[in-house]
Amino acid sequence: MSNYSTFDTFEELVKDRRKSNSSALIDNAAWDHALTLFYNMLEVASDKEKSVRIITGSMNRDFYCDSGITDRLKKIMGENIAIEIIVANDPAMDLNLHPCASMIDAYEHGKILIAKPAIASPHMLLIGDDASCFRFEVDHTQAKAKASFNNSILGSSLNELYETTRSIISSSDNGNLQEAA
Repeated sequence: MSNYSTFDTFEELVKDRRKSNSSALIDNAAWDHALTLFYNMLEVASDKEKSVRIITGSMNRDFYCDSGITDRLKKIMGENIAIEIIVANDPAMDLNLHPCASMIDAYEHGKILIAKPAIASPHMLLIGDDASCFRFEVDHTQAKAKASFNNSILGSSLNELYETTRSIISSSDNGNLQEAA
């Protein structure tokens, strides 16, 4: 038995919280946990036709080009759901050389914003305009994060943080923003 209470695996816990549309927070602190949450949250976006917003330091290829991530993003694109990604710490990123980024760049409802110069920002995945479904990294170096499938109180605060970050990089008058799509 694992440390997931009544669940044998982290995947079972996540699927249960997703199915019950739980407001409970899920602690996660591993790469595979992040993937599990991204898979499930992208499926929520697809199932409920809700937008996807991400802040990441760099679009790590091992993570964002994972077939489980790209397959779910393609499904979302097939449903004309908006996807926006803010890349906060990789001002030299070349969208043409990144398979996932170039796929989103070519998508009519996709947008990638690259902060130039890099900015400090927490990493997060927000689903829907209310952001009540989210994954928020509290320690990027260890992939420690909090997540929920239905927490509108925290989602509202994360939504404000996302919009503030977006506003900071979008309002630059010195060419510090690269907007794709």
